[in-house]
Formats: sequence, structure tokens, C-alpha cells
Amino acid sequence: MRRRTVAASASALALIGLLTACGSSDAPSKALAEISDVPQPPSPRQGPQEDPSGWQETTIGAMRLLLPADATGPTAHEDWGQYTSSYDIPGQSEENGAAHRILTGQLSAGTSANGARQVVDRLNSLLIENYVEIDRISWDQDDATGIERIAFYWGPTGAACGWTWLTAGNSGEIAIVTLFGSTVDDGLRNGIEESMTYSEGE
Repeated sequence: MRRRTVAASASALALIGLLTACGSSDAPSKALAEISDVPQPPSPRQGPQEDPSGWQETTIGAMRLLLPADATGPTAHEDWGQYTSSYDIPGQSEENGAAHRILTGQLSAGTSANGARQVVDRLNSLLIENYVEIDRISWDQDDATGIERIAFYWGPTGAACGWTWLTAGNSGEIAIVTLFGSTVDDGLRNGIEESMTYSEGE
């Protein structure tokens, strides 16, 4: 380990160098990039209330929800466990390609809450690169719809975000919806989440 005197001397030299640079009369001409040159995150998608034509209704068993009208799918999957369908949502520019993916599926009525969580954890770990759960929250969407939302990190660096919703109606049926992508789109996430509903008795 370095002695404290060595560390203190190094810190002092670094500070002197910093002050000298700050006091120089010749400022670097291109030290900072122009704001216009820095890539900006895409604007959030407008929700169903702001842009009704930009959304379309679909169902997962007895649950109804809205998905973006420009989503491609559903694409059927026979080997993704309880996830039986997926949708791809394009980016806002051609070079972005598919910016988000949605996975949907069902669990049989009578599946316990802990059992549902275990299934989701196993499936997401198998299908989503570097999946790591970070948070979980539950609430009643309405008198007929209960929701648990699981937030997670994923991706090559483990820094991208995604969400899984477990929704249950009065019949005990559980629907699964997972959204993940290369960027965070609060408008997309909220539009999907707020539309999830079962009718009374379903």
C-alpha cells in the first residue's frame, strides 16, 4: 500500500496541474461538443388518450390491453415456454430497427403468486440476455384486475431496462406481458400498463 505522504503528494500535484490548466489563457477550442452533435434519446410515444389511432386492442386470454398500432406480430412461439407470442415495435428512425419487443403468454388458473414469479424468473433468465430483477410492485388496477410489475436490467452491459407484468382476473387466470428494448420509452410503458384490464367475472 502507498504511504499517506505519497498519496498526499500525488493529490497536491494533480491539484496544481488542474489549477494551472484552469488559469491558462489558451482555452481548448473543441473541448465540448455542441448539443446538436450529441445523440438525443427519442421522444416518449404518445399514449392512447393523446393518440388513439396509434394504438390497437389485443387480448391475452380474458385480459384486454392496448399495443402500438405499428407493432409487428403476433409471432407465434412454440419453444418459449409460457410465452406464446411476441411483437416487435420499430424505432423512430430507420437505422434504429426494432427498438422494443413485447412477449405475451398465460399461466393456468390456480397458479400461486410465488409459482408465477418463479416461472417468470426462469423464462426471462433463459430468453433475455443478462436478465436481473431489480424491483417488484403490486396494485389493484380496478375492481377486477390485479397487477404485479417486475422491473429488470438486461442487455450486453446489463444497463438496459425492461418490465414484466403479471395480471390476474377474478377467474384466477394469469397473463404475462414483458416489454424490453434498447431505450426507455415511458409513454410506451405507461400506455400498455394503464390499458390492462379484465371485465367483472373474468
